[in-house]
Amino acid sequence: MEYDDLVQILGKVGHYELLTVALLAFPSLFAAFCNLGIVFISGIPEHWCQVPDLTKFNLTDEQIRLVSIPLQDEADSGYSSCQMYDRNYSSWTEADVAAALDEDPVTVSQNLSTFKCQQGWHYDQSQYQSTIVSEVCLFVWQPLFTLLTFAKTHYILECCRNQCDTCSPKTKC
Repeated sequence: MEYDDLVQILGKVGHYELLTVALLAFPSLFAAFCNLGIVFISGIPEHWCQVPDLTKFNLTDEQIRLVSIPLQDEADSGYSSCQMYDRNYSSWTEADVAAALDEDPVTVSQNLSTFKCQQGWHYDQSQYQSTIVSEVCLFVWQPLFTLLTFAKTHYILECCRNQCDTCSPKTKC
């Protein structure tokens, strides 16, 4: 018996089939949000070391980065996300801030020593007000999430491969 013969006996798509497909497809929308929603809520905003001692001077974010965060390298004008200058900002005065703002950032980056962020990060909120990354500091755990995503994908592909291996030669996979 061929497929066309079965269609004639069973009939074409009716209300029951449409209802079954709709009811089975509806929960998959929620599964898609669970799997793909992370793309929309985990944007990594631009961030740099937090320097609480400079907040008393009423500086803009750009000015704070200029006096406390080294450039990544000479070719890239971006600031480092994980390093800050080794300076004692708690003893600074308005004159120290004014002098630091007048310094050439490239020269300062080459001459001053740096160390890793000690007091957390400050996040740029021009694009995102709040994300999982800025609230929970997930960019530190990014390699783990990459590994878990790879493992999940590998598991699904292995299940598909094993399913085809169990098919008999007469059936199509």
